Amino acid sequence: MKKIPLEKIKRIAFCTVLVLMVLGIWNMRQQLVDLLMKADWRYVAAAAVVAFIYLPLNASVWGLVLRSLGADVSRVRAGSLWIRCEAMRYLPGGIWGYASRVVEARRLGVSKGISAVSLSVELVITALSWGMVAVAGVLISGIGFELLAKILPGNLLAWMAVGAVAGTLGACLVSWKFGQRLRIFVRDQRRPALALRALAEYTGLNFFFGLGFFLTFRALAGDAAPDYFAATGVNAVAWFAGMLAVGVPAGLGVREGACFLMFQPFGMGETAAAAALLFRAVQMIVEFIVLGLASVLHSHSEAVVASAANAEPAP
Repeated sequence: MKKIPLEKIKRIAFCTVLVLMVLGIWNMRQQLVDLLMKADWRYVAAAAVVAFIYLPLNASVWGLVLRSLGADVSRVRAGSLWIRCEAMRYLPGGIWGYASRVVEARRLGVSKGISAVSLSVELVITALSWGMVAVAGVLISGIGFELLAKILPGNLLAWMAVGAVAGTLGACLVSWKFGQRLRIFVRDQRRPALALRALAEYTGLNFFFGLGFFLTFRALAGDAAPDYFAATGVNAVAWFAGMLAVGVPAGLGVREGACFLMFQPFGMGETAAAAALLFRAVQMIVEFIVLGLASVLHSHSEAVVASAANAEPAP
């Protein structure tokens, strides 16, 4: 049986992702129209600007991660490849964004070994940064204490026992998911200062990303919206929930559900879920546009390299 060329498979997968992104937005069209009818467009536009700035900057941090492992790469080229490959996460299974980066990293002159390790390092650093943002947002805003006060009934000891069991199970889950990756992170670091810089950049970018969710929330709720730190902290917790939902493409539905659950005790659950859904749609539209630009730039750079190679005189 004739084998299908790898490049053709990549093009088919890429086109499939584009179709899935368009279908995802199309399937949300009625909900989005209803939301946009009552939303303040100024805040939605501002949230879109946040997403436009965040996506390429966040993608470029992978270049720092690769450098921390000893690879000599351009952050711009690494970011462009990250954007094109991470779009594959919309395919069922949730692993295709990671797998495609390992395969495509050779275009940056990075071996499969280093690129595979970089994914584990990136995941550890990203989880640490989102964790710091979640803790800071929840504590500074006070929403965590208010949430506990609202949901804890009189039998405090029983709830403490439930919390202890849940905490133990959560620690086991996190240890299972990150334990091996953390060992890889410590073992393979070549330039730890760059890894710390990547952590700092991710943390700053994640605080900035929380601004997008806050603006979207404000577009729907007006002055009744929670403050920036509460929105940012809950957004970070929702990111963790989506990440732990193994096999769910891009955490679709899980993050929105987490926002609903955390704001429901304050009577804002439906608005929070609607804001999360609207911000998700904004991100998908922005990603679709940025993905197109990254693909055009990639094709242009490939053409330039091929032209230069053809112009070299034969030895």
